[in-house]
Amino acid sequence: MDYRKIAAAVGLAAVAAVTRADDVKAVSYKPGDGFSFQTTDDAFKLTLGGRLQAQYAYSGVDAQPERVGVSQDASSFKIKRAFVWFKGNAFTRDLSYKIQADFSASFPLLDAWMNYRLADEFQLEAGQDIVPFSRQALNSSATYQFIERATPVDYYIPLYDMGAMVNGKIAKGLAYYSVGIFNGQGVNQARSTPNSAVNLRAVVNPLGDFSYAETDVDGTPNPLLSIGASYFMNKVAYGTAADALTGSNYQKGFLKPLTGLPGADASGATLAEDVAKVGMLEVDAAFKWMGLYAQGEYFLASAEAAKTVNPAGYSGPLGDAGGKRKLKSAGYYVQAGYMVLPRTLELAVRYGAYDPNTTSWETATDKSAQHDQRTELSGAVNYYLYKHGFKLQATLSSLGREERSLAAGAAPTDYRKLNDLVGRVQAQVLF
Repeated sequence: MDYRKIAAAVGLAAVAAVTRADDVKAVSYKPGDGFSFQTTDDAFKLTLGGRLQAQYAYSGVDAQPERVGVSQDASSFKIKRAFVWFKGNAFTRDLSYKIQADFSASFPLLDAWMNYRLADEFQLEAGQDIVPFSRQALNSSATYQFIERATPVDYYIPLYDMGAMVNGKIAKGLAYYSVGIFNGQGVNQARSTPNSAVNLRAVVNPLGDFSYAETDVDGTPNPLLSIGASYFMNKVAYGTAADALTGSNYQKGFLKPLTGLPGADASGATLAEDVAKVGMLEVDAAFKWMGLYAQGEYFLASAEAAKTVNPAGYSGPLGDAGGKRKLKSAGYYVQAGYMVLPRTLELAVRYGAYDPNTTSWETATDKSAQHDQRTELSGAVNYYLYKHGFKLQATLSSLGREERSLAAGAAPTDYRKLNDLVGRVQAQVLF
């Protein structure tokens, strides 16, 4: 399916519908939001916008002779994102919609949803959208404080998915909530099993409404604080007979080790497939005031195989008393930045860490799962020419990893710590 043609056709049809209306307001433009066409009664509105991010990255690999699969440094230019969106409302201001595509990606259709507002406190949304699980994932990549998301965020988030949500804004932004049910398969993926994923999120802004946009480029005169929490649960099928049922977003990050399923049943026979019960919890906080912006998140995740057991004498992975395979993981990050030149120049620093599998996928002789810590230490310099609409960013990151040593003569219990250096420079135009 050619999503580029679909997006273009929808956009042209929407423009034609608006421009044929009897009374159309003059075209307006809001920096960072796009060009808007709107009827005088506000019943119809169409906003066209886009974002381009051109990036250069250099990675300096901590290359030791025995390191598997990594042998050299890399230098590369790329188009990180090339977004085009259509958004607005139709028939009434209460029915809003958004269609967004990323032409730099293999799955270009991202946002494709409609939202009906019965009241600020009670709204209904259906389509494909970001799963409301992580503060940083919910923030647009146009307003990141760093060029990329924190590495723990990328490890845990489900990102885009198709489903439906009930959501609301309470007391003019002092609180938000959402309750959603999704395919649980990832971007542009249907589900072929009777299971669904469920996501819950609540946010409290005690000092006033607080957007997800990072940095305080505007120099907020009064302090603002936001505190949030999310929970995500899903059942994911794995194994030979289930490979066709798993979405691409759920075969990486936290759930990637589950590709090791199936295991064995009570008799020791290999299982053809298995289902993992997944639960992830996230808590977050953010603060901004007078050019200072800081935020952090903590993640706790677990997965348990439904069928896999370890009978007496079976040499497979260790698990709980019942023999079921388990995976537990935790991670966090904190970041902060300050506008050293108001509205122009910002300096920022971030530290994050996560443990992919703290207690599992071990055997009696292999404890490598206890030695797989990942860390990130990053610094950033951001120069804002027209706020987030036109900005230049530079980051330098030290990415640490712990793994088993494969050097000649190394004992099975020998482990080492490696650090890769990654530098990025990016220019963004948002219109």
